[in-house]
Amino acid sequence: MGEPVADGRRRWSARAAPELSVDKITTVQARAKRRAARAARRNADARRCGAVFIRRRTATL
Repeated sequence: MGEPVADGRRRWSARAAPELSVDKITTVQARAKRRAARAARRNADARRCGAVFIRRRTATL
């Protein structure tokens, strides 16, 4: 599927999964994390109900 790389991750070959490059996955995760952090900072009560608030917010998007 992908050949092992020095840092332990698997690098996907373009033939195997063109839409699943490792870089794209990490950037999507980073963007979601940044969005969640920004939302938690904006309203203080979001930190109390944490994941529930984030899940509700992502469901509406």
